[in-house]
This record gives sequence, C-alpha cells and structure tokens, in this order.
Amino acid sequence: MTDELFRMWTARPEWHDRAACKGCDVNLFFPERGGDSTQARTVCAGCPVQADCAHDAIERGERFGVWGGMSTRGRRGARLQPIRHGTAGGYNAHRRRGEEACTECRDAKTRYQQGVVRTRNADLDHDVTDILADALERMDAYAYKQRTAS
Repeated sequence: MTDELFRMWTARPEWHDRAACKGCDVNLFFPERGGDSTQARTVCAGCPVQADCAHDAIERGERFGVWGGMSTRGRRGARLQPIRHGTAGGYNAHRRRGEEACTECRDAKTRYQQGVVRTRNADLDHDVTDILADALERMDAYAYKQRTAS
C-alpha cells in the first residue's frame, strides 16, 4: 500500500517532460507572497504545455506558486467560476482554465466574432440585429405619431 501511495505522489504527468520550466530554478515559480512572478510567467508564456499545466494545477487545487502562467489567485478564480456553456464568455472561461473549449462555447465564440450575439435564455434567443430593427421600428412609429398628433 505505501509503495502505491509513493508512486501516486511521485508520478508526473506525461506532459511534464516537455515543459519549458524543466531545469529552471524552482524558486522562480514560488515567489514570496506579493513578490514578482514576471519571470515565471515569461517562461510559461512560451511553454508548449502551458494549458495542460494550468489545468492540472486547477484540478489538484494547487495552492502555491505559478503553474501554467497562473498565480494562486488566478487559479482560484478559474476554479470557482462556473462555465456558462454556449456563450462567448464560456469560451473564455475554458481558455482561462487551460481547457479546450466545448463545441457549444466554440460555436458561441464564432457567432460573437461574426457579430451575431444571442441571449443565454432559449425563449429569448433573438439576433441582436432583430432586436435593434424592432426598436427602430417602434421609434419611427412613435416619431410619426408625435408629428401627426400636432
């Protein structure tokens, strides 16, 4: 039993060997509280496994250090915020967590980039252009009513 626990604690994920931080001074990634983590974040920015590292740290609830370019506070925020699937914000939440975005969120991000924004409520799922057109029609009707009333 103790051998199994030891292997679990010392086992490293497969992506660990490809990390840009391999061989770097460990203290760089564990600055003093309130200390500068710019150098660590710079190493992480060019890392091919940055997303895997951040996701792993969030999943493990890592409380200290810079992992995947994210500070303790950043990981805590990513872990606590639920993802609103099917929204462009949901897409961004996936990316902050270092995850691949789900299909619903990728589609929402595409719609957002194309300028077609939809509401989260399926009953109110209108294109913004339709809402604006309706509002303009009402404004025109109101203006016409005001001109003819006088």
